[in-house]
Amino acid sequence: VNGRLPLPSRQVTVEHPCDINSRWRRLTFVRTDVNSKLRVMGEGPFRLVVNGLLRTIVDYLRVVDNGYSGYVFDPDFAYEICRDPVEAVGARFFLRLEDGNCVRVRPNPPINLDGFESSVSNIVDIPDRSLQPFDQWWSGGNHIIYRLNISLFDDP
Repeated sequence: VNGRLPLPSRQVTVEHPCDINSRWRRLTFVRTDVNSKLRVMGEGPFRLVVNGLLRTIVDYLRVVDNGYSGYVFDPDFAYEICRDPVEAVGARFFLRLEDGNCVRVRPNPPINLDGFESSVSNIVDIPDRSLQPFDQWWSGGNHIIYRLNISLFDDP
């Protein structure tokens, strides 16, 4: 049973992504994306747009389930993210195709907007030294969640 605090305490909730202790991730797809809509736009590099917002740019994306060799993504189709992705850079995630099947797709790419900076409203370049791993789970040398150890509101 959780005991009560004898005195009121301050809520420790980060209110802005630039606040100290805000959390950041390098993965494109995470569990909270299930049921979201993904559009794969372009002819390569591909723009991955989740619920209308540009999420990342990839050079390739492929369906790895049997029977889908050479599958070409339709830029006019909104694919549903139909299962929890594996939260690791390069791992698989799942999309529902036009035929209704939920298939494995690789890779779960890192977030990257190189060359497409003008396609988004804001880009924050955070030096690696300002991010500390928040969790202890490693996959391919990448932590999943990082904690910002400075405030981006402060002057350097």
